[in-house]
Amino acid sequence: MLRGLDPEAGGPGGPGWVITRYDKILAGIIVFAALIGFLFFFPSAPQSGTKVIVEAGGREVYVFLLKELEPGKRFPIKGPLGNSILEMGENRVRLVDSPCPDHICLARGWIAGPGEMIICMPNKVVVRIEGEKGWDDIVR
Repeated sequence: MLRGLDPEAGGPGGPGWVITRYDKILAGIIVFAALIGFLFFFPSAPQSGTKVIVEAGGREVYVFLLKELEPGKRFPIKGPLGNSILEMGENRVRLVDSPCPDHICLARGWIAGPGEMIICMPNKVVVRIEGEKGWDDIVR
């Protein structure tokens, strides 16, 4: 019979129950994993110089500061196939419509950190974020 389930030994915390050093190591690993998960799900505020750069046909058509985006605002980006639509969120952007056949660029979703990009190859549209990476971006 398992040690913790023996009625004579008592249940967890009862007589006969011993916390080993391996139990403590396991608890430490769980706490550490929870802290790392917390960093991934709660991003930090963007750096002051972080910019959203929108290119169409190889030339810049829009440049926005990430901190100054207006959530819900949409912009058309003219490409060879038609207009791709860029939507602003709070410190993030995404493409919500594009005339390309597969819509892979729409599946990319929101981007918010330096180095992230959305590329629509058929419509020749690139949305990228440039800026310095803070500690939180290095951890990611």
